Amino acid sequence: MIGSTFVTKMNKLLFYADFIHYKKHGYGITGITYKALPFGPVPEQWGTLYSSLPGIDMEEYVYPSGQSGIKLEAIENTDNILHESELSTIERVCAMFSNMSAGEISQTCHLEKGWIDNKDNRSSISYQDAFALNYD
Repeated sequence: MIGSTFVTKMNKLLFYADFIHYKKHGYGITGITYKALPFGPVPEQWGTLYSSLPGIDMEEYVYPSGQSGIKLEAIENTDNILHESELSTIERVCAMFSNMSAGEISQTCHLEKGWIDNKDNRSSISYQDAFALNYD
C-alpha cells in the first residue's frame, strides 16, 4: 500500500498501534518510547525514526493558510517484516481512525490516562497504560 499522511497523524496512529498491540499480545510493535507532549503522544526522536525508514520521504507541506506540516509519503513498497498479529492491529487502528483528522485523533489521545498522567512533565508514557486505553 503506497500513500501519505502527516507526521502528527502518524504519531498518534503509531501510539495506538503499539499500545493496543501491547495490551493484546504483551509487546508493542515498534518498541518506541512515547512522550506526552501538548498535542498528544509523540515518539521520541520522531524525525530520526521517519527519516531512517526505507521507502519513506519526508517533506514540508505549506497549506494555503500559511501553516505548514511535515508530510510522510511511502514512495515504494518494502518487504513486510511484520507478524500477522501486528498487521492485523495496524489495519484495525487505521480503520478506527480513518475518518478522523490529526486534530481529532490528538483530542482522542488527550482522553487517555497515559497522556493525562504525563503531560504536565512531558514524561514518557508507560506501556502499562495500554491497559487503561479508552480506544481499543
